[in-house]
Amino acid sequence: MKSEAKAPEIPESYREILSLMKQGRRQVAEARCRELLAAQPEDADAMALLASVIVERGELGEAEHLLRRALKLAPNQSTTWVNLGRLLQQGGRWGEAATHYEHAANLFPNHPQIAATLGQIYQRANRFADAEAQYRRALEYRPRAPYFVQLGMVLLRQERVDEAVEAFEKAISINPDLAAAYGNLGNAEQKRGNIEAAASAYERASGSKISA
Repeated sequence: MKSEAKAPEIPESYREILSLMKQGRRQVAEARCRELLAAQPEDADAMALLASVIVERGELGEAEHLLRRALKLAPNQSTTWVNLGRLLQQGGRWGEAATHYEHAANLFPNHPQIAATLGQIYQRANRFADAEAQYRRALEYRPRAPYFVQLGMVLLRQERVDEAVEAFEKAISINPDLAAAYGNLGNAEQKRGNIEAAASAYERASGSKISA
């Protein structure tokens, strides 16, 4: 497994705002962010924080504006790239989201979340080979069970059933309670004609605690 990019350390001055957000005191958090920006109008971190606060109340336009300004000022902040990508997805702007994450993946080639999200967008567009490449990239840096499930799903769509079974079984070995892994394993075993194995997997899926 390759080394994953480390998240940047959170500046001390923003910990209060993050704490307020966790407490659900978003109006106070928003006020603190705006105070920071009034004092330092070019503070990219404060812009990104404010965007995270106001997006929760549906202010998508202002949040997008803030995130784009933040990226112009600090284009090396992977979290800002991810947050803007999520906003584009939330708005159903899938073409823009794909272009955005492709750019982000080039900037941060060892960032598993960006690779996996780009894989999801490709999968949604039926670009299964491209999705596979992104999931494999994500797995190089973070071998998470959900990434193996997603890999297995696109392998199954490419009729590579045996490889898909291996991916689902790997997911289960990492997280034996992941219902999605068992459900998809059942689909793959059914495709292979292994009815008993499929039934067993479906039964495990219905009894598992974690759906995704």
